[in-house]
Amino acid sequence: MTGSNDVCGERLWYYLAPLDGTPLGFSVTAEYDPAGGATEAIPLSIENCSRNVRITSYFNPILNSISIPAPNNKLVNIPIQDIFRVSNFDGSRTQLPRMGEVPANPIPQPPGVLSNNLTLGDWLTTKGHLNINCNIKGNSFIRSSYRELIPNCMYSVWGIWITKLPDSSELILFASLFGGVPNAIVASDKGHGSFSRKLNFCPLENSPDGPTLLYVTTAYHSDNPMYARVPEKATRNVNITNRDGITLSTPLGLVVH
Repeated sequence: MTGSNDVCGERLWYYLAPLDGTPLGFSVTAEYDPAGGATEAIPLSIENCSRNVRITSYFNPILNSISIPAPNNKLVNIPIQDIFRVSNFDGSRTQLPRMGEVPANPIPQPPGVLSNNLTLGDWLTTKGHLNINCNIKGNSFIRSSYRELIPNCMYSVWGIWITKLPDSSELILFASLFGGVPNAIVASDKGHGSFSRKLNFCPLENSPDGPTLLYVTTAYHSDNPMYARVPEKATRNVNITNRDGITLSTPLGLVVH
């Protein structure tokens, strides 16, 4: 998928009652715009849903509705393998050189991804399989396996639930770590990965306090860190330094895909 319940701008499914068929879904990646000085990526649609499209960072305006601010436009339209990464103890970030762009030396550390540009074809090749086995005691064992992930890169596993806000009868969609903290996967050098957990409940059954599992999704962390119960510190201002040595302070937006 190219987002939450999204492939190139098209929804995979529409929710039934109690969400009344709401076509909720949004893209979290887009097509790279190579035009000099471009500060907006090209949204994916059926027209440009091609295997050869280079994928890039993208801020979807729908994120404003969940209080995630837009980042500085210099953080948009960056090829995914060039996303700014934490490089100092204060959380500041820089663009690390790609593998092959530095001498054969342990310092500086490049990201552990290949130098080639990631394409939509690379992205959509990923496959995953999930098993949930529940027993008569109400416990369960979950295991997911993956292939064709981006080698040596980090992912996390999330459950998407229908639930109610505290002291409210309103039903909402809520993303929760699937299996607790940490919910991380690090792909092998061949792009394989797996995730397993023992749970004290069965996700296939409605829980006593009401949440119902809709689906399980896996997110790619292009900037590599994990943040426990949240996928990203999306609202926090951080200092970003690009390869030209220019530093700016900006919220990150969302850098999980």
